[in-house]
Amino acid sequence: MFLKGLFIQYLITIIAFVIPPFFNSNEFSIERLISFSPFIIFQILISVLYFLQYIKIKRQNLLEKNILLKQKTAEVSESNLSETNKTVRIINFLKYTSITLGLLLLTHCAFQFLQIIFVSSQNNTLENLNGNLKEKIKTFHWIIIFANLLASAFYEEIIYRMFLPEYLQLFCKNIKSCKAKKILVFICEFLVILCFAFSHFYLGIIPVFNAFICGLILRICFIKSDGISSGFCAHFVYNLLLTIFTIVLAR
Repeated sequence: MFLKGLFIQYLITIIAFVIPPFFNSNEFSIERLISFSPFIIFQILISVLYFLQYIKIKRQNLLEKNILLKQKTAEVSESNLSETNKTVRIINFLKYTSITLGLLLLTHCAFQFLQIIFVSSQNNTLENLNGNLKEKIKTFHWIIIFANLLASAFYEEIIYRMFLPEYLQLFCKNIKSCKAKKILVFICEFLVILCFAFSHFYLGIIPVFNAFICGLILRICFIKSDGISSGFCAHFVYNLLLTIFTIVLAR
């Protein structure tokens, strides 16, 4: 009964949040970043609810993650364990955040190089950017940009890195065949990353490939770091840096 309700929620999420971006015909515009939309609040509320739900399910061991790690640390004394875990978490956060951010930036540079080669594919974007930046961006615009990017990064990490792939695997957990389960997990991971990539289709075909690789990097970060904090910070800083560079270069 629980999985049935979760599956219905999953279908609603796909219909309401995953599919609509595929048909987004709006070109990239700085004006979208400097304007506040009520949908941002809705995104944050949905993200927080999904995050709390995931934590609850994880605590009930329905996702069955890190079982081996728990078995290994069970023999360690509780006093040493809490202090060790805190230090390890901080180190892992800094490590995975920096590595992920570096890989995201390298990926962007590689695809930016490809976009420069295909000059015709970037002309419209540059013209659109310059047109949107005729008026000087004021200080309060940067506050809105910061908030929009923060909400967007958190929302995408919750939906594409946590909710969609983790719950798909939850639905497949009762499959007995190990080989079949691995194949299904691979297909699930691929489809979710593909959905994330094509949600950027309004930017052009090259950004879709860029988003695919970035989505793969962020998903690996989620798995390795066992949470969204590192991926979220790397994702946010990545988007912020690109936005700053875009605005500066467009001027």
